[in-house]
Amino acid sequence: MNTWWERMGYPPFAADSEGFPRPGQVTKYFRERLQKSSGWSWSQRDLGLVLNLSEITVRKMENTDMGLDSISRRRTLVKLLGIPPLLMGLAEPPSEASASSPADSSPTGGPRVLGSPLPATRAGAIDLASARAELEQFWDQNHFDTAFHSMARMEATLNQLYRQLPFMREPQYSEACALAIGFHLIYGNLLRDLCLFEDSAEELTCALQQARALGDSSLEAEALFRRGATYLDAHDPARSLQDCLQAEALLSRCEPALVPAILIQSALAHASLASTEQERCAALRRFDKAASALPNAQAAADRFHLHMNSDRFHLDRAAALLRLARPRDALAELDMRRPDPAFKRRNLYGEILEASAYASIGLQTMAASILAEVVPQAFAIRSAVNVERIQQLSAQLKTSPAAKEPEIAHLDYVLHELLSVAH
Repeated sequence: MNTWWERMGYPPFAADSEGFPRPGQVTKYFRERLQKSSGWSWSQRDLGLVLNLSEITVRKMENTDMGLDSISRRRTLVKLLGIPPLLMGLAEPPSEASASSPADSSPTGGPRVLGSPLPATRAGAIDLASARAELEQFWDQNHFDTAFHSMARMEATLNQLYRQLPFMREPQYSEACALAIGFHLIYGNLLRDLCLFEDSAEELTCALQQARALGDSSLEAEALFRRGATYLDAHDPARSLQDCLQAEALLSRCEPALVPAILIQSALAHASLASTEQERCAALRRFDKAASALPNAQAAADRFHLHMNSDRFHLDRAAALLRLARPRDALAELDMRRPDPAFKRRNLYGEILEASAYASIGLQTMAASILAEVVPQAFAIRSAVNVERIQQLSAQLKTSPAAKEPEIAHLDYVLHELLSVAH
């Protein structure tokens, strides 16, 4: 055995130029060992379906490492196929002393990856109830503050779930699959908030494909809803609308808690694309349909962590009104909110919408004062998407008739100071 991975009990993969096994070979090895419910191994076509790649591209990836210079792609494969991160070059290689034989490397006799959870075995199964409680905790962190600091833990738990899946039978198998989808959803949501839109869409596409494989229409609709939100924040309303329409087609099979959220996001996408008065009115009518679905959603169990209520409804309708160039109506809509102070991210977004509306009706100094007050909150909760919104508004204010007013200069100063600290 000449390589550290062989000494740890792994196959004799060819080495790359940096002393790690060739990632394409590692991918092929673990793909062939991932079984579907039928008992057949995953094919290159199956992997391509999840990654939104052609079978030919997957073949090239495995044979030539094409596309595996992307850290995001490697992380996705680690989660999806249960590959130890070390083998994909996502951790430092072990020392000579620690790269021992399989019998010495873990209490279960299997290879242990440094810095990662133990590979799952029949004897050491992951506690699904604990994983579900952990997922709930992460969503609460995200709503009330930030779950940014928990992202590494999310990845670790997701890796554990994937490693355990081959040993599971129903009903634990379906429960674990649903949990894995849930971790992909929150991770993708956090990537969106960090303005990592391509990575977010990739993560949410993985959740979408797995939800379809599981046959869970509600989780499929949630994945489409969250990917649509990513596209909307990435200023791609056309792709957002595509996802919204697919999600709407699933509404008859969805749980009630999802219905108004999907209808509202569809209305936002329609409003972003509306070019005629008829299209603008049609977009707003979608909010009426969402409002009628809201009582049932609030009465239902919210396993999708949406916290959909009248406050969220007024917030998103105001956002649509701004997209339709109706800032005074947007301010009236925002005035109907009854915000819960615990929801920091939601309330921050509301303040930004209010500032945008004031700027649009010529009250630029008021807009600047609001933004200068809330921009530290955006940095505190690591919300890059809201920082970007504030930066865009600040740039607009600096070219407005009030550009030389002290309030606008102060906003620019606060932004500059916070950005310099962040970098």
